[in-house]
Amino acid sequence: LEVSRDRYAHLYDFAPVGYVSLSLVGQIIQLNLTAASMLGRSRAALLKSPFSVCVAKVDVTRFLEHLRRCRGSDAKVVTELSLRQPSGAEVPVQLVSSPLPYSLWPGSTLYQTALTDLTGRKQMEDSLRRSEERLHLALRAARAGALDLDLATGTANWSDGFSDLLGLENRHSLASYETLLASLHPDDRAAAQRILRMVWRRRSNFRAEFRVLHPLKGARWLSLLGRVLRDEDGRPVRLTGIGIDVTERKQAEELLRKASQSLEERVRERTAELRAANVELERQITQRKRLERQLLEVSEHMQRRIGQDLHDGLGQQLTGLRYLNNVLHEKLAQKSLPEADDSERLAQLLEQAKSQVRQLARGLHPVAIIPDGLMTALGQLADSVAQLHRVGCRFDCSKPVLIADNVVATHLFRIAQEAVNNALRHGRARQITLALSANNGTLHLQVQNDGRILPVRRQGEPGLGLQIMKSRSEAMGAVLEVRPLLPGGMLVRCSVPLTKTERLVSGNEKA
Repeated sequence: LEVSRDRYAHLYDFAPVGYVSLSLVGQIIQLNLTAASMLGRSRAALLKSPFSVCVAKVDVTRFLEHLRRCRGSDAKVVTELSLRQPSGAEVPVQLVSSPLPYSLWPGSTLYQTALTDLTGRKQMEDSLRRSEERLHLALRAARAGALDLDLATGTANWSDGFSDLLGLENRHSLASYETLLASLHPDDRAAAQRILRMVWRRRSNFRAEFRVLHPLKGARWLSLLGRVLRDEDGRPVRLTGIGIDVTERKQAEELLRKASQSLEERVRERTAELRAANVELERQITQRKRLERQLLEVSEHMQRRIGQDLHDGLGQQLTGLRYLNNVLHEKLAQKSLPEADDSERLAQLLEQAKSQVRQLARGLHPVAIIPDGLMTALGQLADSVAQLHRVGCRFDCSKPVLIADNVVATHLFRIAQEAVNNALRHGRARQITLALSANNGTLHLQVQNDGRILPVRRQGEPGLGLQIMKSRSEAMGAVLEVRPLLPGGMLVRCSVPLTKTERLVSGNEKA
């Protein structure tokens, strides 16, 4: 028996819960070591001392009420209060008191009181309370509310913020799935039911947006975000989440959509205007090119006509005058008159005048109206340049190139003539090569020299000669290329698409 008693005493002293035996007036009659540790004093100092000295001042009244309840009932009495240790630290504890059987302590009434340290629980409660406060602050700042819906019963529990979102006056008693649906816009209820059923069956997380008929604010947009909780068998049991008022975002999106539509409409209108302006510009460009071509054709026609008139009119008259002068010279010579020498001098002048008229007519009408007129004219140009300027100038044409359109042939000759003049005047070239070829339905005229590289003019200020060459190229629908060569020299190339008639002429001549 003594061994059992000693074992019980040992277990009592080192139990994880503090035990204190209190008298009717709250005096400490007995306590274990755990209780002494919680009270922050030795067991000897605490025995016969009032328990109230260990209670925080703010909880003394609560402890006295605890004693009063113990004296008035045989049932357990539970109270939570804080103990104050000598160091000043306060320890939250729970007192659970019940009277000891009289047989265990004869002669007086004692209350066996268990002291449970609530520090860990209080810390958890404080942490939970702070988390809830932060959550409420976040929900309030976001104008949101929390929702918890029991899918089995349809009952719900939601925050005051969620009630505000729905515009409900009674914030808790009306919380249910039916109340939520009744608060939605009539046009959105069927869609909401369909979406929520689909969420319950297929997914855990969800996000949906519906309109709410707020009694004061009218139609508002509510965004629901949350998840569905399932039991062990995978059946949905609860829906938890938050609701956020996204009306301003929806209004901004609508304004953005309208602005985007307006901008797109303006872009379409502006595009149509630009397209019309572009069509008009292309029409004007086409008309200008046609006018330029007609102007060049008229100019060439007038020059050709003047050349023909000079050759056929003035040239014939000069030939007749020279014939008459020869007859006069023979008559004067037969009579041995001194005027015969003057007649001889007049014959020479007439021959010079005839030669000048022939050159002038050739300059006005350089290309004969025959298919090989361009080849002949370019050959004569190369020979003339070589003789007059004493430079190397040759014309290369390995295969006959025949052009039926004399206007095109004349444009090409003028481009070659201008390129040669630029090479002599600006490039001071010593070697000039003119080349003419045709392949794959395209005619190529090329003028290459070894002169100086011409300086690049500022944009928008091309030289007059280059402008003329470009105008003639555009009039033919040709591509003009002017570029420097390394280490020196310039290349002018004009590529003209041959018409079907010109290709047939070339093919017949070759055959």
